[in-house]
Amino acid sequence: MSQYLLETNALSKKYKDYFAVQNVNLHIKRGEIYGLVGKNGAGKTTIMRMISGLATPTSREISLFGEMGSKVKTYFSRIGVLIEAPGLYGDMSAADNLTLKKIGIGLQEKDYIPSLLRLVGLADVGNKKVKNFSLGMRQRLGIAMALIGEPDLLILDEPINGLDPEGIVEVREILMRLAAERNITIMISSHLLEELSKMATAYGFIHKGELIKEISHDQLMKECKEYIEIQFDAPRLATPVLDQMGITDYKVVNQQTIQVYEQLARNSEINLALAKANIGIRSMTISRVSLEDYFLNLTGGETHA
Repeated sequence: MSQYLLETNALSKKYKDYFAVQNVNLHIKRGEIYGLVGKNGAGKTTIMRMISGLATPTSREISLFGEMGSKVKTYFSRIGVLIEAPGLYGDMSAADNLTLKKIGIGLQEKDYIPSLLRLVGLADVGNKKVKNFSLGMRQRLGIAMALIGEPDLLILDEPINGLDPEGIVEVREILMRLAAERNITIMISSHLLEELSKMATAYGFIHKGELIKEISHDQLMKECKEYIEIQFDAPRLATPVLDQMGITDYKVVNQQTIQVYEQLARNSEINLALAKANIGIRSMTISRVSLEDYFLNLTGGETHA
């Protein structure tokens, strides 16, 4: 059995002369929370729609649950999807919205709806109409709707976008619990990259319709490592001092700044050596490469807002 629940090979979507997605090769393991990262228009939603059967690829080879070709369509029922705004009836209660979908797919379990409401923290909303829900409540109900049918793969497009800090925490805790307790594989896109790093176990970075990198959370944390940032009047004069100390992993960022990526525990020694060389230091701080900066470096500095 393949270690991957989902794989794609050269997944592409073309509109006339424009490729919205081109030659994307994804590898998502069972039980992962896979973060799909990219700016607006990068192709994230198109990828999710093709994987879930909501859009037809121009070309593709998709493997779901170890199956390929025409058999893939038979596994779409094992995918729960929340793409864009959840389709909810505003004049109905949360329970009634869930009941409609349950009936639609032929489920008979009597306690099914109350257990789903408890899972997403909506057990106490009673008959309150959905149109009176907060954005966070609607997103949690949307996740509950996607969970009807006990899917093995959950695909969520920007589920924390627009939420307040409390709502973000609530959704994050639900998703982490689903992965840990139910072994549900989750594919999630988000613009809140630092928030995504609190739950994702792997990442795929999308830029202009192409997958430019896949990386595990542990690998990403190693690459987003801490560094010493030193502000000078003349950083070029400092590089021979660092070289003499055996420090070679550093970068002259601009005319005032050097970033040192190794031997961080020697920060006081570095400070002393520079002072002895009569090199004035404005400031010395220990920082970490943010996920945001990491993405910008991958895409050549283009913003992703």
